[in-house]
Amino acid sequence: MKQKEFRKAINNAITEVYGMDFIELTRRLPDKILLEVGKLIASTDYAVQFFKNKGHPKFYHNREALERAVRRGWSLSFFYSGERVANYLVRNEYEIKRLLQKKEDKEKKESEKVS
Repeated sequence: MKQKEFRKAINNAITEVYGMDFIELTRRLPDKILLEVGKLIASTDYAVQFFKNKGHPKFYHNREALERAVRRGWSLSFFYSGERVANYLVRNEYEIKRLLQKKEDKEKKESEKVS
């Protein structure tokens, strides 16, 4: 299978399971899951390596840097690690969907309190 067809098949699988593409999914994933995806796809990136390290304040719990690293890894090394990420996302579908729902419910409650 050619790389372009492979990429399209994996993106379609993720969209089918989660109802959104990978980029949108990275925006919504909880930090714990996003870090696991980062370890699979961009393990050498500083944002992934030092996300939980208080000694590196630039990267410590820096969600934006972690998302950027995951997206960059997705686009650059997709052919080699895209399948591993897709397998991880599909294998942990139930837990991820549960966490996404929990996060949406929390945001909904907070917006109702403000109103």
